[in-house]
Amino acid sequence: MLPKLCRMCLTNVFKGYIINTDMMKLTTLLTLSILGLGLFLSSCDDGPRRAADGYYFEEKEFEKTSLGVTVVLFETRREFEETAKQKLGRDFPVENVAAFGSLSVVGNNCTIYTMDASVQYEPEFLGHELAHCIWGRFHEKQNIARNR
Repeated sequence: MLPKLCRMCLTNVFKGYIINTDMMKLTTLLTLSILGLGLFLSSCDDGPRRAADGYYFEEKEFEKTSLGVTVVLFETRREFEETAKQKLGRDFPVENVAAFGSLSVVGNNCTIYTMDASVQYEPEFLGHELAHCIWGRFHEKQNIARNR
């Protein structure tokens, strides 16, 4: 049997080991929790990535990879809006339209209407309209939501 003093030393050492072990477990658990939370937050999805024009891609109406494209450029906003009203309808709110397009019913021809880049440079809208030529009406749900 060990003297009383040695038993106290061993008990204190053993208690210290338990405390240190528990502290290591707690530290490990805390570290893993922080890493897990970081991974979870970094994988959070804010929804579809929106382009510079504010739209995101919903779904293809069709896909045309070979088509003829005509671009009609306008020098004045007034001329652009007049043409937009003729093509889109008099009741269509053309004041906020930056570009628009039309796809011929027969064939693979598409016409994009936009401002001349030397007057108003917004290439994202030209790309947006080209996307309509290729995939059709790809953001209809957004249009419905915006017109409510």
